[in-house]
Amino acid sequence: NKESNPLTSIFGMTWTPLLITLSLLIIYLIYTYYLSVFKSKNLLPAEKGYTFNEFIAYTYLGYKADLIALLYKFPKDINRFHQWTGENLTACISFAGFVSTIMWLLINHSTYYKTVHSSYAVYSILILGCFCIIYFKNKKMYQKYFNGIDN
Repeated sequence: NKESNPLTSIFGMTWTPLLITLSLLIIYLIYTYYLSVFKSKNLLPAEKGYTFNEFIAYTYLGYKADLIALLYKFPKDINRFHQWTGENLTACISFAGFVSTIMWLLINHSTYYKTVHSSYAVYSILILGCFCIIYFKNKKMYQKYFNGIDN
């Protein structure tokens, strides 16, 4: 009843389906990371003049759009989606692993942390951290794009 993983707390998954789901997710992320490193595809727009928000949307969707489109649109090219996932979400999963490790170390070795621990705080850290990772990664790519440097 204290499980904060939404796959178990909301969807009611038991350990076996949960481990299968997480294993498939990790296998997919390893595959997309492999593609992003060894079979890299340029996600940058060829034409100049994109704003930062349009640039972020373009790297994900493959065409000029507003940033809000990332919330409800999916790239038409599945290879673009794989490339974007390999470049961005693998860093987020690594960050989540770091946060999870620190959280469990504090739960097991600190009496104070047990009193302040909450799933809302952990998920807030995870979401904010992932947004920061993707933002700064895109900011760095945008600077290269803006200055005309090939990625």
